Amino acid sequence: MKKYAALRPRASPRDQVFPRREVDQSPENLFVSDATHTLKPSGRPSVRDSIGIARLCILGLGVAAIMTATVLLALLWQGAATAIGEGNPSQAWRDVINRGWAPVTVTLCAAAIRTAISLQAGVAMSMIASVLLEKQYVKLGDSAFLSTIRAVSIQPVSLLFFGGRGVLRSLGLLGLPLLIITSLLAIASTFTSSILLSDFGNIIILGDFNTSMVGYGNESVETSMDIWRSPPVQYGRFAEYTYDGSAATGQYIDDTGITLRVPLPMAAVAERETLREYAGPATVLDHRVACVAPQELWITSLNETRTSSGNTVGPLSFGGYATFDTDLPLPLLGAEPGKRIPFDCLMPSTDRTVGLQWNLTVCVVRPPASTEESESSPLRLVPFLPLKVNLTIYGPPIYFIFNVTAPVQSDGLGWSDFANEHFGAHIDDTRGYEIPQGALLTSRKGPWTSTRVGGVEFLEGVVFSASACVTVQQGFAFNVTLKGQSATEPVLGWTGALGGTESNPPPEFTYDTSAVRRQLDATTNSRTLSRQQRGVMELEFAATNWSQPLDEEPSFSLNAMDLFPILPTVPLCAIRCRTNPSAVMAVQQNNDVGHPVHVALFHDALSATGSPARALQSWLTTLTRQRFYDGLGRFTTGAEARYAHSVQVFAPRQWAGFIGMVAVLACHFMAVAGVAVWYLCVTRHTMLGNSWQAVSQVVSEATLPLLQRASNLKDADVKAIIREEMGEAGRYGIARLRKTDRRELVAMHPA
Repeated sequence: MKKYAALRPRASPRDQVFPRREVDQSPENLFVSDATHTLKPSGRPSVRDSIGIARLCILGLGVAAIMTATVLLALLWQGAATAIGEGNPSQAWRDVINRGWAPVTVTLCAAAIRTAISLQAGVAMSMIASVLLEKQYVKLGDSAFLSTIRAVSIQPVSLLFFGGRGVLRSLGLLGLPLLIITSLLAIASTFTSSILLSDFGNIIILGDFNTSMVGYGNESVETSMDIWRSPPVQYGRFAEYTYDGSAATGQYIDDTGITLRVPLPMAAVAERETLREYAGPATVLDHRVACVAPQELWITSLNETRTSSGNTVGPLSFGGYATFDTDLPLPLLGAEPGKRIPFDCLMPSTDRTVGLQWNLTVCVVRPPASTEESESSPLRLVPFLPLKVNLTIYGPPIYFIFNVTAPVQSDGLGWSDFANEHFGAHIDDTRGYEIPQGALLTSRKGPWTSTRVGGVEFLEGVVFSASACVTVQQGFAFNVTLKGQSATEPVLGWTGALGGTESNPPPEFTYDTSAVRRQLDATTNSRTLSRQQRGVMELEFAATNWSQPLDEEPSFSLNAMDLFPILPTVPLCAIRCRTNPSAVMAVQQNNDVGHPVHVALFHDALSATGSPARALQSWLTTLTRQRFYDGLGRFTTGAEARYAHSVQVFAPRQWAGFIGMVAVLACHFMAVAGVAVWYLCVTRHTMLGNSWQAVSQVVSEATLPLLQRASNLKDADVKAIIREEMGEAGRYGIARLRKTDRRELVAMHPA
């Protein structure tokens, strides 16, 4: 252990040069920062001098820098939240994100926050050191360290870990928690950038707008695929406008209301799925469908048909006529009371067991029109779009949806076998079979009219139910505005199990049409899904000038859904003519039926909604899209369009890190403010940042002997001298001497 000379009464050369002065430390000579002493008002420096201009700037400008950075970060986060929530953030925000500046912005703001916190924490430590020297009092060995801190700021962690136990004990119940809190906040501030970037991830936002020419009509070659017998290649997105309040109501009416749909004029699936906004030309289709129960439904005959080749006997057909009410509510129109509309349609044919709910066929009848305006058509729908089609030869088509059922047979025959076995033997291939009218019993329920056959043995219990539907199915090109979120186009699923054999087949395979029906709004009997949930864009109705279509004549879509050339007609054996175009909704190996995809969609839509209008609307929309995208590449007429797609960017996607940073800043402000208030309330003799004052005040009669010997000693050596020669019980603080008006370190509680 090192040996040190005693402080007293040893004489030194310094005593000869600087004679020792005996200082009067009586209460009358001391002005100390204690409640038992008074201090002249003029003896306390102003707030500006006490804190210092530089440190006031650090506090004030630091707050401004932190608030500015926080506001910028909040705008960045809020813009991301707006973009995620389908909103439209500012162009400045999109520029920052699209150019990849978001991480750089966070890094710069975090650096500004971190720097401001560090500087302000240093000022707070200088204030705490001043409080310790003037109010709390410290050990003599810690006085030089604390006095230096008043002039040169240090970080809270340095004071906490290097100040020593004496400093920590001097802090008291108020100072120690403040020091610990500011230390933790200073440590947390070093990770500000990492905390903020933890909120980042890939999000989908609206990209920049582009402009290009988009085709909308006049195909160069009028040709098309067989859309009834071909599966849809894709179920393209569309935009939609509906107004449920426009639906006609009545006991026997089923109306979808105004439904305008716009297939997106883009061939690529990725372009349609990511489209967010579009302003330009597009074909608007009136997809409103209204179905009514016929006033009368007479089934008059059964006939055999020949197959498409004309050689062998094909499926059965049934003939009859229907009449309609004339007092229908708008937009439905009826005329000529009692006018009969004849039909001859293919019999529903399915291999399923009889007695199921639906054995369906859709039969298209185009009644003659007696005037150019087709006012005498027995059933028609007032179009929403301007009608420019010549109806002098034929009126609007009527879509008869027939559901033909028979009692469940004990032998469990499929409908085809049942019909052939029970009907075929009674039908003359040259005359058919005429059903006695007295054997028919007709009733109406909802949009369906049912005719039950009785009194004929082989037809006993057979029920023909029909709903007659009309639609305009017409398209015109308009300059439209479309908006919506990006969405994935639906696909059909395939359910069932593999591994069956011919003798032991697996359970029935079926299509899962739920995703497609969700897009078409045909999932339940009530419309509860939003367009975003369906993946459909919004057609902004008010933004379109509906009185000025781009084309003088209807677009290609007018003839696209003329089902006469699409659906099969089969020769009748008995009367040497053909059936009405019929879509037999059955799954069979037969050239006269459609693709199973269409059949499954129609059946499932009707079963899920109970609405023949919405089932027919779903089917016609699907056929229209097939036709549209088949001809899209052959359009020769186009116009300029402006559009924007969704893009994936790296941006904030949550608020956790930002909220954590704000919490750190709030605690920092409260801690610094608390220290500043404490400092201003209890200190009287300190002017922060002044090194000469800090040195001068620690040079006193209490420290001169130590200072003279400490020029070549370490702090530990000096503290050892103090412990050995003076003890550790004494406490020292800065006080003002009355006689000399000097502020210096004096013993407040001598050992």
